[in-house]
Amino acid sequence: MIPHQLGNLINLHSLDLHSIYREFNGTYISPYAKNLHWLSQLSSLRYLDMSFIDLEEASEWEEVTNSLPSLEVLRLLSCNLNFNFRPIYHVNFSSLSLLDLNYNHLGNNIPLWVSNLRSLTSLYLRSIANGGSIPDGIQNLTSPVHLGLSDNSFNTSIPRWLYSLSHLEVLNLDFNRLRGSIPEEIQNLTSLVHLDLSRNSFNTSMPSWLYSLSHLGVLNLAGNQLTASLGNLSSLRAVSLGYNHISETLPEYLGQLVNLEDLDIGKNQIEGIVSEAHFC
Repeated sequence: MIPHQLGNLINLHSLDLHSIYREFNGTYISPYAKNLHWLSQLSSLRYLDMSFIDLEEASEWEEVTNSLPSLEVLRLLSCNLNFNFRPIYHVNFSSLSLLDLNYNHLGNNIPLWVSNLRSLTSLYLRSIANGGSIPDGIQNLTSPVHLGLSDNSFNTSIPRWLYSLSHLEVLNLDFNRLRGSIPEEIQNLTSLVHLDLSRNSFNTSMPSWLYSLSHLGVLNLAGNQLTASLGNLSSLRAVSLGYNHISETLPEYLGQLVNLEDLDIGKNQIEGIVSEAHFC
């Protein structure tokens, strides 16, 4: 059990308790906390990581973390969190810039207080749901830069409000069940540098406008059902298009993509012989 005496360290600015395991009869057991009231004494805390600590019984975790006015980073990955969705009318940790709730069963809603975090730039919600739609509460965030929504089996279309997140640089929607055409509204996200739509069910031709996103450096569309040509990849550093239905002759312009550092086009129906022309 996490000792409550940690609350006596009232001058702490950073507290990292993640990945603390103990071995018992060959099995690794994660620590747990029955309550987190002691955290409210650490008013100077800026960084808190309690990932992999079982907090199922600590039902007051939302109220306690909200009492930390200086908190900037909160990582609660895989904590078996209990979301009571009790209303928190005043958000004290207005300086919070990073929130990691990956691998907790949150469902298709997020607490209202998350939507009110005006300084939040990084939100990670991997494997929080099992189907349904992308949580609408995200649209209220004013300046998200990193948004992680992987592995949730989302099976509806990408909501239109997502394309208005103009500051978004990293968008991860991999390992869902999104289908149909890749929405052309994605090109409105002009600040994107990293886009991951892999392991979905997009079944359209490769949209040429994707390659016109001037800041895009990393594009992962592997594991879909995309067809047609590779397109102009000249602005990209890393491209993964493996496990699709792309069918064409291996284009000679590949050798002229001087910015490309990583290219994966395996498991398609690409034909042709690799020659010196591909590398000149």
